[in-house]
Amino acid sequence: MSLPESENTQIDRPIEDSGIHVRDTERASITTWQVFITSLLVIAILCVFFYGLTEQRVEVAGAPQQQSNIAAPVAQNGQKPAAGPANVGAPPTTTGAAAAK
Repeated sequence: MSLPESENTQIDRPIEDSGIHVRDTERASITTWQVFITSLLVIAILCVFFYGLTEQRVEVAGAPQQQSNIAAPVAQNGQKPAAGPANVGAPPTTTGAAAAK
């Protein structure tokens, strides 16, 4: 069913000028501040990306090893440190001025 000709035509309404400038965002080009903000964001993203590339950790393949903060006993005067209860009754060795007497 087609509409009668009088209802099918579009009525041109008069354009009212309110004096307020409204920017047409569909046909307008990008502004300078939008270019500036976009370029700053691109630079920031690139800086984070390249910082991440240069600051990568070096990881070693294989099973992880436990690190101990306890130092191993150091051998003094060519002696090897005793392991276990074999050295239980021996007097402690001294170094420095007390050993020279």
